[in-house]
Amino acid sequence: MQAQREINMQVQRTREWILEALLILLETIPYEKIKIAAITNKAGVARQTFYRNYKSKDDIIETYLETFFNEFIMDIKKIDCEDNDSAIPRLLFERLERESQITTRLMKANIEHLWMKHFERLERAYSDELCGDEKELSKQLYYRYSMKYQLSGAFGIMVDWLMNGMPLSAIEMGTIITELSKSFRHTEQYAPDLLQRIETLEC
Repeated sequence: MQAQREINMQVQRTREWILEALLILLETIPYEKIKIAAITNKAGVARQTFYRNYKSKDDIIETYLETFFNEFIMDIKKIDCEDNDSAIPRLLFERLERESQITTRLMKANIEHLWMKHFERLERAYSDELCGDEKELSKQLYYRYSMKYQLSGAFGIMVDWLMNGMPLSAIEMGTIITELSKSFRHTEQYAPDLLQRIETLEC
């Protein structure tokens, strides 16, 4: 058990070194021009070590974002259901702000598509939760488009906020998102309500 724990800690440290190396390289080199060799050299790890942990350069970011969003969902589980309207969007922006040394650099690396993949996973999780055993196609699509509408808006705002240096606080951003979501608040497809019922995101 102790040996396994030590192995897991070593894996975590190695992944932290690799992510940190990528972030440092992003300060001077466009993402698309960064090579695996440059990452391993900067991280001080062997190429074989890299491929034991990741399949590709994108996989570094995918792994970080998967952890980011699943920890966000875990944060949501801890809040009072009565307070979820502004609390949930605030939690997202607080986490983005807390990890801004990483999140801002990743957003400015012109890899929005990797962020969007995780919002799409949220969308699928929402839609699956909403649709349940619903067989009627028009209702299935209504639920899906409702989720897409809400999450695409939140994603666009998040991108703008990070790209422009987080000009407003996480609390202010939570309030803005809540105000913009008013029309959904008392419907069954209100995103904050559904988020509290999701356990984790499927890859």
